[in-house]
Amino acid sequence: MDAVFYGIGDACQVLFDIMPHLGNIPNGLIVTSILALFLIWTSRLVQYHNADENE
Repeated sequence: MDAVFYGIGDACQVLFDIMPHLGNIPNGLIVTSILALFLIWTSRLVQYHNADENE
């Protein structure tokens, strides 16, 4: 069972080594993608609302 957990740790070690060098880039990408999805969702809601009023 230890081999499984050590294998997961070894596989993730590369990611943990890279993360400090990336800084806030991953945070910015996540925030930007969430904001873009929210804006797309809101625009679709407005479109559906306007289409419903026209019928």
